[in-house]
Amino acid sequence: MKIRLAGIFILPALLFGGVGQAHHSFFAVFDGEQTVTVKGAVTEFRMVNPHAMMHIDATDADGNVQSWSVEFDGRLHLSRAGWNPDTFKIGQVLEVTGNPARSGSPMMFFNRSVDANGAEIRRPRLELEDSIEEQRRQRRALRDAQN
Repeated sequence: MKIRLAGIFILPALLFGGVGQAHHSFFAVFDGEQTVTVKGAVTEFRMVNPHAMMHIDATDADGNVQSWSVEFDGRLHLSRAGWNPDTFKIGQVLEVTGNPARSGSPMMFFNRSVDANGAEIRRPRLELEDSIEEQRRQRRALRDAQN
C-alpha cells in the first residue's frame, strides 16, 4: 500500500518535472550572450505573473515602426524592488536594452531602460548582483589591507 501511495506522487513528478523546468529555461528562449537596444514609445506595461510584459513601438533606421515585446521578471520580484504598474507609462519614450529572442522575433528580456531625461531603470536581479559584487570587492580590499 505504501509503495502504491508513493507511486501516486513520485510518478507524476518524474513524468512532468521537466515541463516546469522547460518553462523557466531563460536560455531556451533568449540569447543570454547578446543584447539588443531599441528606442520607442511604450504602448503597454503589465505587472502580471508569471512575467511582467511591456510593448514598445520602436522606429528603425529606415523609419519603419516595429512592435517589440519586452519580458520582465515576475510581478512579485519587481514589486519587492519598488516597481508598480506606473513604473512605465503609456506613451513614455524609452531606450530599452535586453537579451534578444533566439527566434529573431522582436522580443527581448529586459535588462535596463533609459528615459528621455536620462533616468535609468535596471533589472532588479542585475542590481542585486552588482551589490553582491561590490560587497565582495570591499571585503577583498579589506583583507588585502590587513595583510
